[in-house]
Amino acid sequence: MKEIAARFCIIEPEDIRHLLLTGEKVELTHRMRQFAASGRVEFSQEPDTGDNGTSWSQSFRAVVREPEIMEYQRRKTYIGVFRTDGSIFVIGSATETPVITVTPYENAFVVECSFDTAEPAII
Repeated sequence: MKEIAARFCIIEPEDIRHLLLTGEKVELTHRMRQFAASGRVEFSQEPDTGDNGTSWSQSFRAVVREPEIMEYQRRKTYIGVFRTDGSIFVIGSATETPVITVTPYENAFVVECSFDTAEPAII
């Protein structure tokens, strides 16, 4: 059974947008910056049905120790979440890029983003 692993990567828009448009499989490349969470990576998605149909509200949260994550504070970039089998699912869509929030906390950094999409992530 696939589960969410304790690591994720940051993916620049120019490196992934074409894959999201064509539906191709996303694989780790040397340009994707990997981070290991010091605990569990939290990902949730909830459906919201309105006048325009169903959308999915996704949220991501992880705590990391690497201060380099601060360079992504308030940046529009994609998050690739690793599954335990090594595959990746992406938070974001071909037309919209999530904004990453990084909050320093003692000797760690909390990385978060929220994103609304028409398609749910397949975990």
